[in-house]
Amino acid sequence: MTDQLPSAIGTAFDFLDEWRHYPAYQLERRVDIFFAVYLRGFLENRLGVALKPTIIPEFPIRLPTEAIKNSKRVKSFMSSKVDFVLVTESKTTAYLVELKTDAASHDSEQEKLYRKTAGENFRDALQGVLEIARSENASKKYLSLLHKLMSVGLLAKTVGEKGKEKFDLHHSLPAEIVAHVVYIEPPAKKGRQLQEGFQSLSLSQFADYLHTLEARDTFAKMFAAKLDSWIKNPVRS
Repeated sequence: MTDQLPSAIGTAFDFLDEWRHYPAYQLERRVDIFFAVYLRGFLENRLGVALKPTIIPEFPIRLPTEAIKNSKRVKSFMSSKVDFVLVTESKTTAYLVELKTDAASHDSEQEKLYRKTAGENFRDALQGVLEIARSENASKKYLSLLHKLMSVGLLAKTVGEKGKEKFDLHHSLPAEIVAHVVYIEPPAKKGRQLQEGFQSLSLSQFADYLHTLEARDTFAKMFAAKLDSWIKNPVRS
């Protein structure tokens, strides 16, 4: 079975290579798990920080009330999902990571929200998650998210009457947890403005990091080669 594994992975990459050119196929939604495997090491290497091993996928950033007041959806559910969130060991900085494999997939409204979030206190984002989770219509999956945030030391839990769980910010949290937004993406368009707390890292830099691992990691070698190919041959928008 192990001998067949590299062949099976190669076939999967070949499918991705072909299917990424189709109109409704979003490559970043299929390969995010591959990026996640190496994400913590990559960020620690590039940013010089020590991160907790936990990665939170699809972290909900609650939208401002003015942005959703005319929506027919339940307001508590109106959020934009950041691809990944990682927190430093000191819990003083939270990295909100957005993956883009195609320059055309940028969402201007989404980026506007993340620019506003950059440099702000991540405690506010955590409060937003609590507000959503406390809604009577919230998905049961939010309970799993709350438990994971608790395991990282961001939330605390008390058990009330009839065993009902109540979550709140952990008492040991710093007064300020700086939200730092990181895009991993193709080369940024000329004139695109970055700002404090908002940063762009390239897919090429990610591929370079994978190449440093390939001597001892067969999958990293395969992934790096395919990522190099996608960078050199981008999808036509």
